[in-house]
Amino acid sequence: MTADGHNREAKLRAALEKDRQRGQQLRRNARANYRAMEGSPRARSEEDRMRVFEESREEYESGGFLLDRLGDPPDPAPTAGS
Repeated sequence: MTADGHNREAKLRAALEKDRQRGQQLRRNARANYRAMEGSPRARSEEDRMRVFEESREEYESGGFLLDRLGDPPDPAPTAGS
Protein backbone atom coordinates (compact mmCIF):
# COMPACT_ATOMS: atom_id res chain seq x y z
CA MET A 1 0.00 0.00 0.00
CA THR A 2 1.26 3.48 -0.77
CA ALA A 3 1.88 6.19 1.82
CA ASP A 4 -1.20 8.01 0.50
CA GLY A 5 -3.29 4.89 1.03
CA HIS A 6 -2.05 4.53 4.62
CA ASN A 7 -2.80 8.20 5.26
CA ARG A 8 -6.37 7.84 4.00
CA GLU A 9 -6.86 4.71 6.06
CA ALA A 10 -5.57 6.46 9.19
CA LYS A 11 -7.89 9.42 8.56
CA LEU A 12 -10.84 7.07 8.09
CA ARG A 13 -10.03 5.21 11.34
CA ALA A 14 -9.72 8.52 13.19
CA ALA A 15 -13.06 9.75 11.79
CA LEU A 16 -14.79 6.49 12.70
CA GLU A 17 -13.38 6.64 16.24
CA LYS A 18 -14.58 10.23 16.60
CA ASP A 19 -18.07 9.21 15.40
CA ARG A 20 -18.07 6.27 17.85
CA GLN A 21 -17.13 8.52 20.76
CA ARG A 22 -19.78 11.08 19.78
CA GLY A 23 -22.38 8.31 19.60
CA GLN A 24 -21.38 7.11 23.07
CA GLN A 25 -21.72 10.62 24.48
CA LEU A 26 -25.13 11.08 22.85
CA ARG A 27 -26.34 7.78 24.35
CA ARG A 28 -25.07 8.79 27.82
CA ASN A 29 -26.81 12.16 27.51
CA ALA A 30 -30.05 10.55 26.34
CA ARG A 31 -30.01 8.08 29.24
CA ALA A 32 -29.31 10.83 31.76
CA ASN A 33 -32.12 12.96 30.34
CA TYR A 34 -34.51 10.02 30.46
CA ARG A 35 -33.63 9.28 34.09
CA ALA A 36 -34.10 12.94 35.02
CA MET A 37 -37.47 13.19 33.28
CA GLU A 38 -38.73 9.78 34.42
CA GLY A 39 -39.28 10.84 38.03
CA SER A 40 -40.46 14.35 37.27
CA PRO A 41 -44.05 15.16 38.25
CA ARG A 42 -44.06 17.72 35.42
CA ALA A 43 -43.48 15.03 32.76
CA ARG A 44 -45.85 12.12 33.20
CA SER A 45 -46.89 11.72 29.56
CA GLU A 46 -45.24 12.21 26.18
CA GLU A 47 -47.16 15.49 25.80
CA ASP A 48 -45.86 16.67 29.18
CA ARG A 49 -42.28 15.77 28.20
CA MET A 50 -42.58 17.69 24.93
CA ARG A 51 -44.01 20.71 26.76
CA VAL A 52 -41.17 20.65 29.30
CA PHE A 53 -38.67 20.25 26.46
CA GLU A 54 -40.04 23.27 24.59
CA GLU A 55 -40.19 25.42 27.73
CA SER A 56 -36.64 24.46 28.64
CA ARG A 57 -35.36 25.18 25.14
CA GLU A 58 -37.03 28.61 25.13
CA GLU A 59 -35.60 29.46 28.57
CA TYR A 60 -32.14 28.35 27.49
CA GLU A 61 -32.21 30.29 24.22
CA SER A 62 -33.53 33.46 25.90
CA GLY A 63 -31.01 33.25 28.74
CA GLY A 64 -33.88 33.02 31.23
CA PHE A 65 -32.51 29.86 32.82
CA LEU A 66 -29.15 31.46 33.53
CA LEU A 67 -30.70 34.70 34.78
CA ASP A 68 -32.96 32.75 37.15
CA ARG A 69 -29.92 30.95 38.56
CA LEU A 70 -27.84 34.11 38.89
CA GLY A 71 -30.63 36.19 40.40
CA ASP A 72 -31.21 39.87 39.83
CA PRO A 73 -28.05 41.80 39.07
CA PRO A 74 -26.98 44.26 41.77
CA ASP A 75 -27.64 47.92 41.19
CA PRO A 76 -24.72 49.53 39.39
CA ALA A 77 -22.31 51.40 41.65
CA PRO A 78 -22.90 55.14 41.65
CA THR A 79 -20.48 57.08 39.51
CA ALA A 80 -18.68 60.29 40.44
CA GLY A 81 -21.17 62.44 38.52
CA SER A 82 -24.33 60.87 40.03
